[in-house]
Amino acid sequence: MKFSSADKIPFPRKLVFEAHRDQMPEVVAYLDDIESVTVVSREEDGPVVHLVNRWKAAPNIPRALQKFLRPEMLEWEDVAAWNQDTWQCNWTLSIGVLPGLLKAQGRNIFSEIDGETEFKMEGEISINPTKVPGIPRLLARTLQSTIEGFIVAMIKPNLEKTNQSVHRYLEDRA
Repeated sequence: MKFSSADKIPFPRKLVFEAHRDQMPEVVAYLDDIESVTVVSREEDGPVVHLVNRWKAAPNIPRALQKFLRPEMLEWEDVAAWNQDTWQCNWTLSIGVLPGLLKAQGRNIFSEIDGETEFKMEGEISINPTKVPGIPRLLARTLQSTIEGFIVAMIKPNLEKTNQSVHRYLEDRA
């Protein structure tokens, strides 16, 4: 399932890019459904910073999915290459507790327009429902689009909230 999001943040691109790349563990304080972001590794190679962050969500899980999706399934690693020359970030996500369950990849694009930042995210998510414990194989394919829809529905508002949180974070630091 493909998804995209676009938002404007009224701060210069460099500040927004660096907040997304470098200060996300602090920005989390402004997000109500993300418990934490932990930097697992960081390597700098010229203008490219390779980051691995571990995210831990704290969402309200719909009743129909509660018996299938445990909270630990909503922790993921974000493996990203942040290129300051192109103002882009290419990323992949993985859920460590259930390898092969989720395939997610995409890119973030930061453009500066009149001193503000336009943030675009393009991505694609696919779920292998046969990897979700407790789902009978006959039901697995039927639930695939429901699970993908739930994850995309969780991601899109989080993107908007993340950008709003970066905005508030930068305002508080100004």
